Amino acid sequence: MTAPAAEEPGLRPEATRRPLAQWERVLFAASLAVFLISRLVGLERFPIFFFCDEAVQTVQASELIHRGFRDELGQLFPTYFRNSESLNLSLGVYAQVLPTALFGRSVGVTRGTQVLLLLPAMAAVGLLLRDFLHLRFWWVGILMLSTAPAWFLHSRIAFEFMLAAGGYIGFLYFYLRYRSGRPANLFGAIVCGALTFYGYNTFQPVLAVTAALLFLVDLPYHWRQRRTVAAAVPLLLLAAAPYVRFARSHPQEIRQRLQGLDSYWVDRTLTLPQKLGRFGSEYIQGFSPAYWFGTEPTRELPRHEMGGYPFLFVPLLPLAVAGILLCIARWGSPPHRVLLAALAAAPVGGALVHVGVTRAMTLVVVVCLLACLALDPILAFLSRYAREGLLAGTAFLFFTGLQAAMLGDSLVNGPTWFSDYGLYGLQYGARQVFEEVRAERSRFPNSPIFVSPVWANGPDDLRLFFLPDDRQVFLNNIDYFAMRRRDLSENAIQVLTAGEWLRLRRDPKFVIARTERVICYPDGSPGFYFLRARYSDRFDELLAAEVRQRRMLVAEEIFIEGEPVCTAHTRLDLGAIANLFDGRIETLARTAQVNPAVVELRFETPRLLRAVEIIPSAGDHDVSLKARLEPADGSRPLVYERTYTRLPHDPPLELDFPGARRPIRVARFEIRVLGVGEDVEVHLREMTLR
Repeated sequence: MTAPAAEEPGLRPEATRRPLAQWERVLFAASLAVFLISRLVGLERFPIFFFCDEAVQTVQASELIHRGFRDELGQLFPTYFRNSESLNLSLGVYAQVLPTALFGRSVGVTRGTQVLLLLPAMAAVGLLLRDFLHLRFWWVGILMLSTAPAWFLHSRIAFEFMLAAGGYIGFLYFYLRYRSGRPANLFGAIVCGALTFYGYNTFQPVLAVTAALLFLVDLPYHWRQRRTVAAAVPLLLLAAAPYVRFARSHPQEIRQRLQGLDSYWVDRTLTLPQKLGRFGSEYIQGFSPAYWFGTEPTRELPRHEMGGYPFLFVPLLPLAVAGILLCIARWGSPPHRVLLAALAAAPVGGALVHVGVTRAMTLVVVVCLLACLALDPILAFLSRYAREGLLAGTAFLFFTGLQAAMLGDSLVNGPTWFSDYGLYGLQYGARQVFEEVRAERSRFPNSPIFVSPVWANGPDDLRLFFLPDDRQVFLNNIDYFAMRRRDLSENAIQVLTAGEWLRLRRDPKFVIARTERVICYPDGSPGFYFLRARYSDRFDELLAAEVRQRRMLVAEEIFIEGEPVCTAHTRLDLGAIANLFDGRIETLARTAQVNPAVVELRFETPRLLRAVEIIPSAGDHDVSLKARLEPADGSRPLVYERTYTRLPHDPPLELDFPGARRPIRVARFEIRVLGVGEDVEVHLREMTLR
């Protein structure tokens, strides 16, 4: 028979809870209203960028509707959706389906949808503090979390991890309801856990560790509720089924995600103890007060920071520490154990790569809950000397005024907090550029428009978001016309960054006919140029000289298996030739718009070669691999060639050398991507000699 909830330390049945004062209900509703207002006001103006990770969710939602809720492979209600080269979007796409169907595509709708979906999570914060930790000023938790700069900023951006963080709050709330003697709420905890799991892949380890810790510390209670637990197993299996289906269809996706994030877990040069040591170091870094409460520059990109603000305000630090001590002192209380479990699990997901604010957003939630736990007795003590309602109103006005000040500062000064508006900074300009492109289209309906893609990640998703039906807008910069003679006329409009415009002015292959308009960055400096250009009379002559220069091989010495080797290789514009022989698939070498890639090796000590394995990154294209081996004895060179079709992602291509029985002095390899021109980049990840 299940023990009554009143016997559980730290929990009390509904009948013993004090009645709520009217001002508490009012301040609860008002706190939620402050959250909504402080997020929705100026939502399109701040943050000043509109990132591809926001756009792609709406784009995928629109395509999902168009395909009858199937993905491009015909799978009904797919588990994950494409985000650039990875399949890692899920909950965020489904969340945008109804708003996209009803209101179409706009920055306000995309961001506003997330704000509204976070509202129940904000309410759950207050209810958790009221119903299970029994705080007198429980509604302060809503304001405290809402005021945290990390939460303030990211809750105004439609990043998928914020929905996952909201799901995690729901998971904690429903678990505590289950733990307080209302076992049916276990089903709600599983549903919210699934929202967390599918909301953001980095939160999956966080959820798993939290659930494992709660399973262990509350094992006796779970046993008493074994009938409910057994009844919840089918729901748990149902929640896991989409992931199992995905894992069976894409068995390499997890590894590819880690590779794309440059995680040390897929670094073949590290031993398991080294990886565990790195994990421990990153995990500890996840609790660094200097990182969370400092205002010095961090390793985060500017778009994840508010200029001059820490991720968490400094006064929360001593309060959070006091909250941790209170939880330890009240270890017998299930709600306090839950907070400690959530705190311990928070950095786990980020530690698999490197901890950052986006990967450890649950820590922001837990710190605010712990701070409220310590703040409440302070406010209760002060209420002895002031009317409780007056004290509550003062606290409400303080947090509300702080958010109002942050909002005003963000809208007025936020655009100039950072001066890096380009690819590795804020990536400013998506809305401004594509809205101006739309205006240009209305003025010049027959002019093709070429928009440079170099200033943003995922520019194609931005184009599809703002101009889904315009087939005359192309993502090419002036290099597209510089690599070979194309149909370039003054009728075409070029949209270039300021740096590209300056380079174009100095390029004798082109002539700028006229500049239509300039879009400035928020600091007043020129950001984007709309212009018309044409080829100069010397274009063909200059291009021929450039092609000859590009195809000249570059000589350098590298080490392969500890031995020096002289190489001659195609010019690279990314990475180094040594990356091909470092045993790490995460590193890359990319040719400077030359196809095929040539790698020639001259061995000081001739060596026998049986085969070569090369890992290119060729996308959906077929690849031709050719090897020319020159024996050290001067006999006739051996030539081997093979074409590879229907390649998977980053495929290992092996070319055997039957008949190569003599030591080789020189080995020359050509890797050609088929179906494209000779002026495209060739990406190579690894080369292994056998």
